[in-house]
Amino acid sequence: MSTPTPLILCGAKKHMANLIKTKLLPEYNVIYAGYNPIHSKREVPLIISGNPPAYDSLHMKLASNDFTSPARAIVTGGGYSEEGFQELYQACVKACGSRENLSVPFFRASNEITDRLADQGMGPAHSSVEYPDAITERLKRRLKEVGIADEVVNKGELGPGGIGGL
Repeated sequence: MSTPTPLILCGAKKHMANLIKTKLLPEYNVIYAGYNPIHSKREVPLIISGNPPAYDSLHMKLASNDFTSPARAIVTGGGYSEEGFQELYQACVKACGSRENLSVPFFRASNEITDRLADQGMGPAHSSVEYPDAITERLKRRLKEVGIADEVVNKGELGPGGIGGL
């Protein structure tokens, strides 16, 4: 059996972060699952720059918090506004010294895609019980498309520092 690919997951709702973290298994290991954008904006840059905060200082304990294997991607949920996403991204750029030094691509769940799929009868609405399964499958598919999976070793079309939607 292969080792799960490490990811960082950031959202605005604790229950959603916990559900999606669980649904990503066994392919992906969520090494950090933040559900408070303010705290995540402080903690995630430290993690990806190789200086993770002490376990006791983390605002959550939902994920493995094992930072010995670096994350292969940072994923934010639909609860992140464009401004919040950019603040997190820029904080990570600053912590790493430049965009070129970022070691991971960033992904953001698109509420517009979710709404369009729901309107067309091709996916569940945000408020439905089916939504966590659907967004997790979209995420897994997108990560594999760009080469972020244990069985895929190339960087695909979206390399470190890039931004992609799902």
